[in-house]
Amino acid sequence: MSDFTVILKSGRFNIYNPDSGNSYTVLLHDDEVQCDCKSYEFCIEPKSCKHIRFILDEIVNLTPDELEELA
Repeated sequence: MSDFTVILKSGRFNIYNPDSGNSYTVLLHDDEVQCDCKSYEFCIEPKSCKHIRFILDEIVNLTPDELEELA
């Protein structure tokens, strides 16, 4: 374990659903998050969708140990 802190400030995440064959891109830049799905496009403020919630819950909030396992 290191003494470093990892902060994810930006990223491009591709979400693929093998059941439907659909693929979506979630963009993260500083505090802005966007998705190219129709749910996000037509969502009234605050803008969100299940793809964004997945990325924020599953990827961005990983512990340092979990991030190390992905490396």
